[in-house]
Amino acid sequence: MDRGTRHTELIDGALVFMASPQRSWHGRLVTSLTTMLMAAATAGFEVEREMTIRIDERNRPEPDLVVTTAPYDPDRTWYAPGR
Repeated sequence: MDRGTRHTELIDGALVFMASPQRSWHGRLVTSLTTMLMAAATAGFEVEREMTIRIDERNRPEPDLVVTTAPYDPDRTWYAPGR
C-alpha cells in the first residue's frame, strides 16, 4: 500500500503510519457509537468522527470519536484539547 493512502498521525514529532487497514467491524462500531452519542448529546456538545486533536506541535492524534463543546464549524480540521 502506498504511504500516501495510509492513515497517518503525528506522534511525538514523528509521522506514524498505521500498518494495517481498519476492519469492517471497526467502521460499524464507530458509526454505531457516533449515532448513539449524537442522539444523547445535550445542547452545547458536538460529536465528531476522525478529527485531529492538536495537543502541541509534535502531537496530533486522530481518535475515532471526539465529544467537544466547541461550536460546529464545517471548515474545521482540528480541535484543541479541553474544548
